[in-house]
Amino acid sequence: MLRLELGFYNLMNITRRSVCIEKNNELCYLATVDWSQILDSVEDNYIVLNIKSTAKDKTNCPATVINGQFVERCWTHSHYQKVCPTICKSHGCTAGGLC
Repeated sequence: MLRLELGFYNLMNITRRSVCIEKNNELCYLATVDWSQILDSVEDNYIVLNIKSTAKDKTNCPATVINGQFVERCWTHSHYQKVCPTICKSHGCTAGGLC
């Protein structure tokens, strides 16, 4: 069965508003995204009733602790989650890491 991926592998920061992702039974890699690295606030997000899947095969994605679990941070099988340098705080950054 076809599995869907978010594919937002260039997304590094959402400075306003929140995220709503729900009722996606075939959506893969949702659990491997660390939303706290992208959003200014994680309180108003609505991410529910989705498949609880992670990467099934070996990936090259870096792994960090997300919600108390050591998880690879991936958007897709071949695209890892990019994170802005900590000095940028919640202002976002370019693909090259400039604030």
